Amino acid sequence: FNLLGLYKSVDVLDWFRDHGERDHPAIALLARIYLGKPMSTAAQERIFSLSGYVVNDLRTSLDDKRAEILCLMKANWAEYKNLLQRQQLQ
Repeated sequence: FNLLGLYKSVDVLDWFRDHGERDHPAIALLARIYLGKPMSTAAQERIFSLSGYVVNDLRTSLDDKRAEILCLMKANWAEYKNLLQRQQLQ
């Protein structure tokens, strides 16, 4: 059994379309969710715009990881506050 030979001779997308959806419906659904194209680029554009506020002229020396963390915090801050409020109510 040669996996590389199989990879070169079988079209994975054709196989999955013909057999995978029927035999593996859960994997087919997950593939559509995570590998499909988004209908809109609004979410990416929003984050990209937000990063302009995080990385500005005063913060040009941020490393990539710290800039990513700041963008995630800024984008999800309202949701984080909502989670804290729900925990306090319980």
